[in-house]
Amino acid sequence: SQSPSQARPIEKNQTTKGASRPHLQNSLLPMFVLAALLSLASCSQALSDRDTLLRFYIFTNGKRWFNSTGWQEAADGADSEKSPVCSWYGVTCEQDAVTGLDLSANNLKGKVAHHLWAMPSLTSVNLGDNLIDDAGFEGLEDGEEKAPIKEIILADNELTSLAGIEFASETLRTLRISSNDFDRLPQEIFQLKHLKSLDVADMAGMTGTLSTMIGNLVDLRELHISYTSLKGTIPSEIGLLTKLELLILDSNKLHGPLPAEMENLVKLHTLSMENPGEATGRLTGPLPSFKDLTVLGNLYLDHNALTGTIPTDFLENSVVTNKDVTVHLSNNKLSGKIPQELGRFEKLHLEVQGNKINGIPNELCGKNKWMFGQVADFGCDAILCPKGSFAESGRRESADVPCEVCPGGTDDAPHLGSIECGAVAGKAPLPTVYSTSGQLGGGAKFCIAVVVVGFVFSFGLALWVSERRRRSGKESDTGALQDNFDAEFNAGAQKSDMQDARAPQSPKSELQDVPLEEEEKKEAEGLYV
Repeated sequence: SQSPSQARPIEKNQTTKGASRPHLQNSLLPMFVLAALLSLASCSQALSDRDTLLRFYIFTNGKRWFNSTGWQEAADGADSEKSPVCSWYGVTCEQDAVTGLDLSANNLKGKVAHHLWAMPSLTSVNLGDNLIDDAGFEGLEDGEEKAPIKEIILADNELTSLAGIEFASETLRTLRISSNDFDRLPQEIFQLKHLKSLDVADMAGMTGTLSTMIGNLVDLRELHISYTSLKGTIPSEIGLLTKLELLILDSNKLHGPLPAEMENLVKLHTLSMENPGEATGRLTGPLPSFKDLTVLGNLYLDHNALTGTIPTDFLENSVVTNKDVTVHLSNNKLSGKIPQELGRFEKLHLEVQGNKINGIPNELCGKNKWMFGQVADFGCDAILCPKGSFAESGRRESADVPCEVCPGGTDDAPHLGSIECGAVAGKAPLPTVYSTSGQLGGGAKFCIAVVVVGFVFSFGLALWVSERRRRSGKESDTGALQDNFDAEFNAGAQKSDMQDARAPQSPKSELQDVPLEEEEKKEAEGLYV
């Protein structure tokens, strides 16, 4: 969820003095009459669907909508026969009663008339991606007739408050309010005890903490609170949401350990708490086993500060071992070996690079369907690069991008799955010379390319200067130029020789005469254990 707000065109109403003034008055007269009639109607019985929507049209600057088909004709005085409400743009009806309203990305601006939330058959409202700054919930009062609303989408607007939404109908199941201007998480939402889906994301200005009142939303199936400035720890009350199937808390400023009560979320199939970026929080403490989350198939805990080992009972009671399962634990502080018990998963995609892992059981290097089938092609390298080498992703993903040997060997990359040379040891990243396949690495290729380019440039410069002097009749003194050229050429050659001398031999290049099976065995013993 969760897309950023799009740029919205803002138009200004320009008027001129003199002759245009009578025309302006004439154009506004029908609107004044309509507003007066609607005011009288509101003083009597409940408004009709048509009157309610016309009031909504006026309140949200309808003349500036991108598409106002039907609405504008009705506002100009067309009767229900010429402009039936069910034919208006964005209106959905069942048996001539308005049941749905979708005016997303239509340049609505201002306040929603609170009468909208009392329409007798309205079940779905999508006003996302507009310029609404007041949702009109304040007009709702406990005991009034309410729309049997099930879904409200107000994402990508300019709301600063949801005051009054706590009085919405108990039929409300989905609330999407991402990308607004809240400075705090609206506390009113914690009284919507029958919500099943809540989306509150993409608001960097929203501070405060995640309230313990989150435990009130016991019917939630989906909870998405990401890309905010919420801080503090994850409250243990989140363990009360035992019906949760999807929980996303990415890129906030939350910190501390994962509460043990999360083991109660036995219906979760997706759990994501990634924290890339310097400005986000970091989860700490041990990695839970999640052994009772039997249907968890998507786990994302990258870029945190989790410590300890991967538990041997990790996902122990999973019932999805024959399906595609994704586990992302990269860039934490995990150590030890990858548990052999994970071999029960047939199609696991395991990302653990950027940790302090020091061993992979041989059995796992034969799981040919792991890593989208890459283990079948590259063995252990597809899971993690061996010690003393690195890759940008910490593992080998293709034939074209192998794990490259670091100049300092295991001093530069003492753990499996390094993403830089020297990064784990706290040194500056170093260029690589050879890949684990015995080919020249990217660093060596770059150095050689620099030498070659320098040579070609120097040679071309010498020819150009010589030709200029010949044409000007000053060819007598070219000895100094030739000496300079020879010096540059010799310096380039010496630099190339030094680079070749510095290049360590990769493990595979030292074993060229050893049979393939024996070579692989030595590599596994020395680099993966």
